[in-house]
Amino acid sequence: MNGLGGGALFGAIRLTVLSQDNGGADGALRQVVVEGHLGFFQKSEQPVTVLVHSFVTHYNTVRLHSALGYVTPKDKLEGREAAIFAERDRKLEVARERRRAVRQQAREKAVA
Repeated sequence: MNGLGGGALFGAIRLTVLSQDNGGADGALRQVVVEGHLGFFQKSEQPVTVLVHSFVTHYNTVRLHSALGYVTPKDKLEGREAAIFAERDRKLEVARERRRAVRQQAREKAVA
């Protein structure tokens, strides 16, 4: 089906346009339901192009992708992937060191 009367498939998005069929109101009163592959639903009076653009922007710039090592496609495309991984590694090492210190203090306290 096309985006004007049922469901249109755009990648992982299913668009459904609901309109009233009472003469002149058809086209004036349209409601769009956008469903993402994770069950995201949004009802809106905005044009379909605005909704799709919003979803694609979120998908490429905010959402972390497991296939990319939990970075956004934009970060990977712009070469920030290595810096993001390095920062994660640094934070993990700080957390490990903090846990070692806490365990060491607990051992010393138990012996004393």
